Amino acid sequence: MAGAEALPACTLVDCLCAVHAPATPAAERLRATQHLEAFKQRAHEHLPELLALVAPLRAAQERHFAMHTLVELVRARWPSLAELRRAELKALALQLVGLLGEAAEPAFIAGAAVRLVCELAVREWPQRWPELVDELLRAAERSPRHAALALECMSSLADEVREHTSARLPDARHAELCKSLEAVSAHVAARAHACAADALAHLRACTSAAEAGAEEAAELVLSLIHISEPTRRTP
Repeated sequence: MAGAEALPACTLVDCLCAVHAPATPAAERLRATQHLEAFKQRAHEHLPELLALVAPLRAAQERHFAMHTLVELVRARWPSLAELRRAELKALALQLVGLLGEAAEPAFIAGAAVRLVCELAVREWPQRWPELVDELLRAAERSPRHAALALECMSSLADEVREHTSARLPDARHAELCKSLEAVSAHVAARAHACAADALAHLRACTSAAEAGAEEAAELVLSLIHISEPTRRTP
């Protein structure tokens, strides 16, 4: 295989298949893993390939790899990324919240999307990403699944701020985020409880647990109530 600097998306897919296929010989799996790790180190040069792999029709393992790599890219290289690339990543993160809310997704896919939103928010919100909360709450109105995903993004951000260390989050930035979270916490909590009430109403309207959406609504009632609490308790 070619070096990471020349590794196209199709070869990335081949490497991911080799890594995840149980029958892949050990030597081939090792080579594929090495190529993927080398690609991650140069991910800032390959954003188009990563963005292509995030598309909803791609395999779950491809999407997770792309999202996880984007999270690592944000952590490692955010200050050096061009403003256009930063804008693309923020737009992608919000797009993912909308797309992943359309259908049931594996938990690790939704979790990766939430992590990406959180990593971006820690660095950009609200000064350079003022629309984030409004966009998340607008997405939450689309369906219970959208609500759970959008509100989990806010919960994850609150957890990140509450559990901060100076090495991870400088004190000045931590103070900014605390103040910003406090300013929106009541609004977010109200939206969370409204979403929980909607899901509970749907659950009560179902005549049996087997009815379409009943089990999902029950899970969302519990998750939304849990999610709403951290967003109300700012550090």
